[in-house]
Amino acid sequence: SGNSGGGGTSGSDMRYKEEISQITNTVDKIKNLTGIHFKWTEDSPFYEDYSGMDRIGLSAQNVQEQFPALVTSGNAVGYDGEDIPDFHSVWYDRMAGVFVEAIKEIDYRLRVVESGIL
Repeated sequence: SGNSGGGGTSGSDMRYKEEISQITNTVDKIKNLTGIHFKWTEDSPFYEDYSGMDRIGLSAQNVQEQFPALVTSGNAVGYDGEDIPDFHSVWYDRMAGVFVEAIKEIDYRLRVVESGIL
């Protein structure tokens, strides 16, 4: 059996990737995201584990506007046992590529400013 990428890692072997392209305009897209503090509602799937706890993250709907590939949706079951159709989740681990490219864009912009080109 193959490695499913569990245990805190994600499969990333270049030999098994195709249609590869660089992530671009990451800084401008990240600027459209809003980091939020929140608490899960009583009918959410996470209420039992995190009830009353302050959480930090992003809204999946906000992320989807900028990076659709980082969001998934499907049916979930709320703490109250009710079905939640089209529940959105963010692939936070997959944001690493976005952050790497954003740092490179910021570094380039900084080097341009420091060189006096602007």
